Amino acid sequence: MPMLAEGGLAYCIGITLLCLREFAAEASGWTAVRNTVSPQMPHEIIIPQWRADANSANNKHPSRAELRITAEGRNFIVDVEKNEDLFAPDYTETHYTKTGTAQTICLNKTDNCFYHGRVRAIRESSVVLSTCKGLRGLIVISNNLSYVLEPLPGSQEHHFIYRSEHLKVPHGSCGNEHLESKVTDWLAELTGRTEPHYHRVCLSYSSYLTGCSNIIL
Repeated sequence: MPMLAEGGLAYCIGITLLCLREFAAEASGWTAVRNTVSPQMPHEIIIPQWRADANSANNKHPSRAELRITAEGRNFIVDVEKNEDLFAPDYTETHYTKTGTAQTICLNKTDNCFYHGRVRAIRESSVVLSTCKGLRGLIVISNNLSYVLEPLPGSQEHHFIYRSEHLKVPHGSCGNEHLESKVTDWLAELTGRTEPHYHRVCLSYSSYLTGCSNIIL
């Protein structure tokens, strides 16, 4: 799927956000992920329309789907497909508790809830999306316009949508050399915790990614 430079940035940011906030949260027993929207942040509250592909309409996480959203008076149709190549076949994740106890988990591939795609009729667009707990992701329309979508706490239908420029993200690339310091700092801001406690997380992606990071729990 061709992407512009902004699309590549979207992929880095989106995957970091979705994987480390949601997959690690599920695996390590987080009870909730706080939203990142403050009352002062320009945002809208919408009800996205999600429609699964006819061939997989009965699946919890269909292989293909269509998402309809509205942002700043514009209607967008997003076509997504499940990202089957996101995790390496032998992906594992090891969490270390404060007492130093290692907890290694494997991905349940049947519950893969990560998607990627495009905005229909917008060639330069790029989308990364998670359906693990509501709809959460990054929708890049062009080089200078992208939106963050995330669930409204306490609602099964309503979601926040806002320009990604209002979300603070780490500067620089998302290569392994930046993973530990920048992802940790970013997650601290996203969760809004003033006194976080850290778990050491080692990610094994084979040729995809191998590295360790302190993840805030």
